[in-house]
Amino acid sequence: MKIVREPTRVIASVFGLCGFLVALLAGLRAGASTTSTLLTAIVALLACRALGLFAGWCGERSVLDFLESYREARPVPDVKAAERAVLRGERPRAGSSPVDSPVNNSAA
Repeated sequence: MKIVREPTRVIASVFGLCGFLVALLAGLRAGASTTSTLLTAIVALLACRALGLFAGWCGERSVLDFLESYREARPVPDVKAAERAVLRGERPRAGSSPVDSPVNNSAA
């Protein structure tokens, strides 16, 4: 069984838990009351989770934008169409062959 989670939500959860832990440890170290420490830790959890949602969303968007531009710059050639054309005895269309280049075209 494979569990897939959205990266944004995972990052937000980690930010929230880290904020909670830091606030809890700081409150205990300072000798604050339990109620005050827990209340501060819960507020830190919510604030850090909100910050984590934003950070995760920014990271996810930048990765998706990079992948989109990468795919546009390096399209996958249609190898099956080129293979069918070769089997029929035709020359494959330009751009459809993985070996389609000015050097290979001038040699043919």
